[in-house]
Amino acid sequence: MKLFQSDSPWIRLIDNMGNLVLLNLMFLLCCLPVVTAPAAGTALYSCTLCMARGEKLELSRFWQVWKREFVVSLKAGGLVFVLAALLALDGYYLKLNPAAPAFLRYGLYVLAFFAGCLALYMFPLIARFTNTIPQYARLSLALALRYLPKTLLMMLAVCLPVLLFLWNAELALRLMIFWLLFGIALTAFFNSGLLKGIFAVLEETAPAPEDAETQEREE
Repeated sequence: MKLFQSDSPWIRLIDNMGNLVLLNLMFLLCCLPVVTAPAAGTALYSCTLCMARGEKLELSRFWQVWKREFVVSLKAGGLVFVLAALLALDGYYLKLNPAAPAFLRYGLYVLAFFAGCLALYMFPLIARFTNTIPQYARLSLALALRYLPKTLLMMLAVCLPVLLFLWNAELALRLMIFWLLFGIALTAFFNSGLLKGIFAVLEETAPAPEDAETQEREE
């Protein structure tokens, strides 16, 4: 029966769900020493981007990318952390000074949006392309603005658990097991489906990390 053939939609769905569960667990495991979390995010997106393109995923890819992109991911994570810390300090200051001009508060919202764009795009870009941190940052902001509807949709997907908790804390806690089981990887997979088309344009002119390494060896 076609239903049970290896290329049937049902079998592919089961295979993808199994991969997402395993990727989610590997991601959480790599996040336990907090300093390794950025590399875990890069590795996760490398795998989900592969799945979104319909390619066969080998789970060993996660560990290969985690090791290969550890340093650059750590630098990107440090940048995002510093920006988040500065925004938190600014927000704390505004909370202590409610009489502060309104434009400072709105400016903080704008800066928080751009910081979110960096966090949203940098790690998938690191997973797919070879570049420098400043170039990753500029490209992240450029893509976020150029594809603003997709950017907002990805942000909504990432923030969904927080929004659910604010709306109904009891329901959010009940669904926590779902999130710990495969919710993080599922979100990355959803975002990868949106990023696939964006990256396809870039891939016409920029080599992927694997291609760049091959070129270096040939030289």
